[in-house]
Amino acid sequence: MEGMIKKLTILLLLSLSYSSTLLVPDEYSTIQSAIDAASEGDSVLVSAGTYYENIVWPATNGIKLIGSGEENCIIDGNELASVIRFEEDLGGISTTLITGFTIQNGNAQDCGYTDSHRCRGGGMYLYFSSPTFTNVIISDNSAYQGGGMYLLSSNPTFTNVIISDNSATHGGAIYISSSTTPTFTNVTISDNLAPYGGGMYLLSSNPTFTNVTFSGNSATYGGGILFLYNIHHSGQIDGSSPTLTNSILWGNSPEEIYFWEFESAVHSITISYSDIQGGEAGIVANDGTVYWEDGNIDADPLFCDAENGDFTVESDSPVLGAGQDGADMGAYGVGCEPFIAGDVTQDGLVNVSDIVLLVNWILSDTSLTDLEVTIADMTNDGLVNVLDIVALVNIILSN
Repeated sequence: MEGMIKKLTILLLLSLSYSSTLLVPDEYSTIQSAIDAASEGDSVLVSAGTYYENIVWPATNGIKLIGSGEENCIIDGNELASVIRFEEDLGGISTTLITGFTIQNGNAQDCGYTDSHRCRGGGMYLYFSSPTFTNVIISDNSAYQGGGMYLLSSNPTFTNVIISDNSATHGGAIYISSSTTPTFTNVTISDNLAPYGGGMYLLSSNPTFTNVTFSGNSATYGGGILFLYNIHHSGQIDGSSPTLTNSILWGNSPEEIYFWEFESAVHSITISYSDIQGGEAGIVANDGTVYWEDGNIDADPLFCDAENGDFTVESDSPVLGAGQDGADMGAYGVGCEPFIAGDVTQDGLVNVSDIVLLVNWILSDTSLTDLEVTIADMTNDGLVNVLDIVALVNIILSN
């Protein structure tokens, strides 16, 4: 046993000694040139900045692409093509990693007869590839299929990822196809748009969702998730069977989950310890099967500021501690910075400047966020009007 441990240690050290670190932009001017030069096990470190690129990933497994952080390290597709495309089968168990980036402004709309894949995956396109994504934002991308991303026979892992404000005809945020089994943990899928599957379009695939929040996604069919079937030339019909645990589907339009009607389809979804708006009855199952298991609720999760992308929850939210084994539901825990009633300017003071801003809001009929309404509604009647100005003036004068 001791000899085996020594051999494994030596092999580990040797593998580490043969890996390199490539720096962008210090050594390589573009991310594409750096990953093209990388070998299996190498790391490409990218400094803060915006990189206008449409990257095609090389047929090399195990490259680690590491950005300085999703807030300041941006790969921008400049609306020319997908931002990142995995077009080669990486084979086997993937050790490829992408972390610390925002992926934005990809556009995959070129649906030519010779290469229909060019209209798939505005932000990312994955073909027989299963990288790991952590701390990534995928936003403001568009495509015919899979505005944020398109997964074809790929099994990636997503952790601490935000997929928001993407659009497509099929799958505003994500299109998942062909026996794909991705894993989503602590992921937010919000404010995406598509006629078919605002948040997600599932075609014969079985993803796993744990602590995932779907909210604000819109579609004609399947605001949150849309199920479709695949008919093979042999006549075999494949459906989808995802599992959902400790998750939230709330505020998607027109419904949270929609199964496309087809009497021979074999769709199912297993849901446990999750907050689903409308409950089991709110799922349009048609001929699909819903396994409604323990711990599910139908209660407003009390997001702090969903309109501005803040899906943390208030301290009295019903999703806190309601998940499996006492975990929270959804991608986030308690948030909501404390506020002072009447502090309309949110500068920590209540004074005449708050009256001025409140008057301007009312006169201009400004559209207010939920947080702004809460702060300005001095009479607690759910409205912001002249009565709140009077109440705010009285509070200032009394102090």
